[in-house]
Amino acid sequence: MAVPGIKTFFLGSEEAKQALGDDRRWGVRSSLMRVKNPDKVGFNTYEPALRDRPNCTYLDVKNPPASPFDCAEDGSGSGVYGLSKECTVCSPQFFPASMGANDGQAEEFISTVAESIKIDLAYLRDALSKHADLIVSRWKKKSPAKRFTFLTTNTTLLDKRWAAVHLLDRVGVPDRRYKGERNVPKVRTVWTKEGSWQMNLEMHTSQSIKDADLRDKTLASHWDSWFLPYLDAQTLSEDPTLFLSLLHHRTINDPEKWIMFDNAHIVLAEHFGIMSSIFNENCVVMQGPDYGKLVKWNAEQAHRWEIVGFTKAHVILSAQKTMMTLLSNCVKSLLAGSDTPLTLEIHPNWDRMIAASFYRFEAEFLWSTDFAKPYSQPPTFDPREVAGLITSRHRVTLDELDLLQTDSQYVQSLAKEISACLFFETWRQEDIMPWIIDYLFWETMHRESYWRQLVAESDLMIRYLGILEKYPSRASKQEYDQAVFIVFDLCIETFACFEPQVRGATIVQRGFERNFEFKGSAKVVSTNRSFTPRDWFTDDLLYWSTNSLGYDEDRPFTMDPSFNFAIIDNLCRTDPKEAGRISQTMLDRLSDMAILSEIITSIRSDTIRDRSVIGGVIKVIKASSTSPDDWIKKINAGRGPALGDTLGPELRQLLQKFPWPRGKKGTQWLRDANASRACLTKIWEHFKVLWSEDLTKAGVSKKLIDKDMQVLCATTTQRYKDELEAERQCIRQELFSQKIASRQPVQHEAQTVWGKENDPGTAFVMRPKTKTALADTAKPDPVMTTTASIREITALPTFNFVKQDNLVVFQHMYPDSGAEAQRSFSWQHFLGAMVDAGFTILQSQGSAVTLRRDGDEDDCGVNTIVLHRPHPTPTVNPVMLRRMAKRFEKWFGWHREMFVERLK
Repeated sequence: MAVPGIKTFFLGSEEAKQALGDDRRWGVRSSLMRVKNPDKVGFNTYEPALRDRPNCTYLDVKNPPASPFDCAEDGSGSGVYGLSKECTVCSPQFFPASMGANDGQAEEFISTVAESIKIDLAYLRDALSKHADLIVSRWKKKSPAKRFTFLTTNTTLLDKRWAAVHLLDRVGVPDRRYKGERNVPKVRTVWTKEGSWQMNLEMHTSQSIKDADLRDKTLASHWDSWFLPYLDAQTLSEDPTLFLSLLHHRTINDPEKWIMFDNAHIVLAEHFGIMSSIFNENCVVMQGPDYGKLVKWNAEQAHRWEIVGFTKAHVILSAQKTMMTLLSNCVKSLLAGSDTPLTLEIHPNWDRMIAASFYRFEAEFLWSTDFAKPYSQPPTFDPREVAGLITSRHRVTLDELDLLQTDSQYVQSLAKEISACLFFETWRQEDIMPWIIDYLFWETMHRESYWRQLVAESDLMIRYLGILEKYPSRASKQEYDQAVFIVFDLCIETFACFEPQVRGATIVQRGFERNFEFKGSAKVVSTNRSFTPRDWFTDDLLYWSTNSLGYDEDRPFTMDPSFNFAIIDNLCRTDPKEAGRISQTMLDRLSDMAILSEIITSIRSDTIRDRSVIGGVIKVIKASSTSPDDWIKKINAGRGPALGDTLGPELRQLLQKFPWPRGKKGTQWLRDANASRACLTKIWEHFKVLWSEDLTKAGVSKKLIDKDMQVLCATTTQRYKDELEAERQCIRQELFSQKIASRQPVQHEAQTVWGKENDPGTAFVMRPKTKTALADTAKPDPVMTTTASIREITALPTFNFVKQDNLVVFQHMYPDSGAEAQRSFSWQHFLGAMVDAGFTILQSQGSAVTLRRDGDEDDCGVNTIVLHRPHPTPTVNPVMLRRMAKRFEKWFGWHREMFVERLK
């Protein structure tokens, strides 16, 4: 169906790819924003034939219904994306639709669904109040096989793990060489960078039509999984606590709290038209005691999702009805088959499971929370928590940049790991180096820029929140909502820009080599080496999940990234072989994207935020500490080949001529380490010059360039100088002690860059117990914090009393002078030591956990730190322990002497 002013292409065709352009970012943005077909009328060809159609009137494509709203988000009448004059908040609530219902029919449809939800919810709450322990007992006593049979009998859940994968697979995989006999609503709508809509269609092929029986059977018989694509019979039967946790959280929370979560998961059913989309000009109340009531449209309420257009509300409530019917049918069946169950007033087993978060959600979900979301509390938006997550992630990236600037051993190990991949098998080393410069140096700096801007915007959000709390008014609420929108939109943009880094990294991941067909030799010319990927959907879910985050170019529908992260999470936890395919570097980058997805979901779940805020965004962002126009120039500055080509030979020199020394630390070791560090510093000094030149050519302000230069000055900080001086003194002290023991004459070292020539040989400098000198501000700039001069401060000693077995962890983190940590610790032991030292562990997204210090923030304004779980083996080795120790020393001032054994 052609739409005026909108270009339509066959999905996967060269025309479609050219129209979208080489930049996938716009496709990812469209997926994350859940962009819908802009048509007002769209027919549901996929609707199961076995399901009765409602007695409604089919809408006319040539004469679509008038919009029942009269708002435009930006106030200019052009809409947020310039599409006619439709409000992009209200329009998707009503359109597209295939059938129309009068007010009487609409009232009957919606009241029937809402009443069913209320009846089932009341039954479940009553059953749990009387028979909770009996339900637990009967469910857990069943074997996995019996639970599987029970679920396939009492529900219409798909029987295989990852229901959405199989649903997408069964609707027909097209062969684009042939044009099929009928058009189907396999449509992807993308808002392109040219400022227009692009619609891509797919046609059924002779093969997919031959498979119509399977497709239609899937559509008609798996209603539960179409609306609840995160549930399947296999997963629920293998782990008995999942069903019980699902039952608890869906009954203790009113349906209105699950509105935004359910809305995020009905897109699969909406896209494939699993139920008729019915248009009515009224809205449905989604909050409060009138939940499910038909009312007239109201702009303010619709923009806050307190009421929702009938078409969208009908699908959401149908999904909630599906969930409540599934749970009630299962509970009724569990309580059936015997005499009337005995009513109990207390349920110790049930209460114990609730208190323990159903046992599994605290300890075993160690990589991501996405898998656990359906079985946990509904998502909520806490702006201060979001701002804290963003700031913590920025500090992680700053620390990574510090390592890349100061730790040549770390840089060399990463470079060797990348060089060993199959793609570079026939490459000359000089041709690999520019690629590594881009992958390690440029991309890390790019990520830091995005996180830094997110910190600035989230700080602005918190500032407006404080004004709203202190001086509540309509104006302050609008300004706060606009600030929230900016954080939301920037998270989407950041995710879209990080996605190519992860997708491109699969080429150099040793675990994904079989997913590519490599051709040609690069021994003479690197361009002779090429690779050909193919669609590994269903055959290799780990590769598919990492390669289609936010945009699946081989399917007309892209799942929300949380689904991909849940798959990666499950494979990393349950299959060591699959987990070993992902390197620690790639997993850390996936973790960044996972937290962005979490923030997007969190903000989207806010049902009191006015989503019609576009008109005032310019007013708000002009108050930001960083000019948006300036920052956009910065991130769009072309890197070109000059950076990698220029620094590549210098990196090669670091690897070949100045490798990190091995063996016992002594004078020669110190000279070699000094030379290696000096070579790395030279690379970064050259990087700074090239980086600054590129930004200057792009017209970026000197203020913003200066901030970048501050980030790239890790080797000039006093903290780094003190660390090197302490290392030098330890080595000198050790050599002096050895000479005294062997009665050899003592000779002082000649002057070096490490210290003065006449320093006494017996001098020993303890690890500096210093903190960064800060201005009197509520929250310091993290860039300035890491680069400001560190001064000695005199303060009373602070002792941290810990258990004896945990004290060992801290003693190895901060060993005696001249010693090196030699012991590894399990991840659980390390986290236990952190709890003992006063931290609370919060499961973050991806491979990360957030450690939050109890009490107020310290002088640096820091009370959290994000650590990545070691991968693939959860063991903290001595190298990782040393790097973690540096981070704690940097942000919290930790040192060996502050940890003391707690007396029994």
